[in-house]
Amino acid sequence: MLGEILGEAIGEIVIGAVWRCFLTITGFIYLYGRYWQPQRVQIILIEQYGNRYANAGEAVTTKLMQILGVLLLLTLWIGVAVLGWIHR
Repeated sequence: MLGEILGEAIGEIVIGAVWRCFLTITGFIYLYGRYWQPQRVQIILIEQYGNRYANAGEAVTTKLMQILGVLLLLTLWIGVAVLGWIHR
């Protein structure tokens, strides 16, 4: 019982740390890829993302997932329409 709880807690901590690391790296790459100048990156980071690269990475990841979701829905919608048209 205690082993299971401890195992789950450690697992969530490790997964959470890996996820935050991914978001931090994503935010860093995004900001420096978009703005190039370290001074500009620091200004944007402080003003828009609370001085945290993980927040920038989370914003980028969220936008990317939204775009992929819309593209998936459009693909399914168009695919169903095309298949319906083909089978007529």
